[in-house]
Amino acid sequence: MARSTAAAGVVPITGTREKLCSAGFAILRRAGFSGLSVSAVAEDAEVAVGTVYRHFTSKAELCAELFRRASTHELKAVADAIRGQGPADRRIANAVATFAARALAGRALAYALLAEPVDPLVDTERLAARRRYTALYAEAVATGLAEGDLAPQPPELAAAAMVGVVSEALVGPLARARIVDPGHGVLTEADVMIISEIVGFCRRGLTGRPDVTIDTLRIARRAAEAVGRN
Repeated sequence: MARSTAAAGVVPITGTREKLCSAGFAILRRAGFSGLSVSAVAEDAEVAVGTVYRHFTSKAELCAELFRRASTHELKAVADAIRGQGPADRRIANAVATFAARALAGRALAYALLAEPVDPLVDTERLAARRRYTALYAEAVATGLAEGDLAPQPPELAAAAMVGVVSEALVGPLARARIVDPGHGVLTEADVMIISEIVGFCRRGLTGRPDVTIDTLRIARRAAEAVGRN
């Protein structure tokens, strides 16, 4: 969510369809799905409106494709964090912090992916993305249980709860901030505190132990700094 289209590798320009996706993603990142129209995509891609419809049967199909590409890219960033080194609760904490930091740094796009009212075709992609995140977290929770690092709990249920908590906790801040700063923004100390609170809540639920606030804040700050470097 935080990086430019080309740098992020979400929609590289290789052919007309990719050029349309690149133009569409740039609009989505600035204005969300509500600000995206077929005519705007055509204008930005410097093609005729009819060209868009030769590659996508409808605006909904284009939006679904953009959602799929963007969410796949974000999932990879979280997966890289969760499959790092250390005990399960720390790896999960790093993943949650990564997700939250990237969302807060790319506000309009994050809100579009998480909560903006969308066409049913796009909503199907949103549900599929949530299932992929749940599966990723469930794998990490299962590993943590096997290692004795987490409190006894059903991995799938814990993972689904965590995906819901993280998403819902971010919706309010994203909805407010995207109006002021719809694009990439430098994360503030207030953003770091939001990340830290979300991570701390998840850690307490997973381990059944009081959170070490200083450590959680350190994780949040590192995630924010990583977004800033990118």
